[in-house]
Amino acid sequence: MCIFLVFDFLLTLRFYRKKDKRGFPLLPDCQLVYYQNFPSYDLLNNFFISEVPGYDGEIKITRSPAWPSRFHENSLGFRSSKKSHAIAIPTNFSLPDSDTFLLQYETRNNLLMTCNTQFITLFEEFPGKSFSNQSKFFLEFGPEVCGKSLNHVRFRIKNSQLRENILIPADDVTHQYTLIIRENGTFEIMIDTRSLFNGTFKDHFEPEFENVVFPQISGYGFNSWMEYPSTFYTNILIGTNEKEIKKWNKQDFARRQRIQIQKNEERI
Repeated sequence: MCIFLVFDFLLTLRFYRKKDKRGFPLLPDCQLVYYQNFPSYDLLNNFFISEVPGYDGEIKITRSPAWPSRFHENSLGFRSSKKSHAIAIPTNFSLPDSDTFLLQYETRNNLLMTCNTQFITLFEEFPGKSFSNQSKFFLEFGPEVCGKSLNHVRFRIKNSQLRENILIPADDVTHQYTLIIRENGTFEIMIDTRSLFNGTFKDHFEPEFENVVFPQISGYGFNSWMEYPSTFYTNILIGTNEKEIKKWNKQDFARRQRIQIQKNEERI
């Protein structure tokens, strides 16, 4: 069994591989670089809410929607209509020597017909309270949604971006977005344990490049304009063991999402 490099703000090793009260495994059975599910409301005091003019949307750590959350799980909530929100979260970790980098998180809109961005951004230079859509970033990844008219995944590394327009579902179900970058110059984009796109940076990025060289990561953030409230983020994970994390996603998130969909159908 391997050793945790960063196990941020969450659990001690005595909870390793235990399950929550609903029977979902808390963590994958492997090494993690970073994990966050906002277990305390006070964590917001350690984060940097943007003070850039125009970024005045309300951000809170709140109890997650009943499903597909784990029992008593929290989320980072963006809660204001027609306003911009931005928050930067310090981490300061180096990636281990590995041939795989995996980043994933869960996000949900409370309303179906809503327009917003739900990108996660990784920083080389931490912006603090000056974070905005003009800030420099190392990597940006996640969905851009607007009802049924514009729903795709954005993936950018510095000044280079994915050429293809990858379509995603238009609904109010919680989704899990996963990005995998491999040492051989390939990448994979997944949603809800399903692979949506595989390719190489040389063939699918503009301008093209061979491979990703990861710097020291100083933190990450979420930057979103929302037409209607609310958007929630949780279960942010960075790791290197692709096989075990994919296995955990099927044991954990896929099961929780199925229950959410069933409960939504029961209300119709």
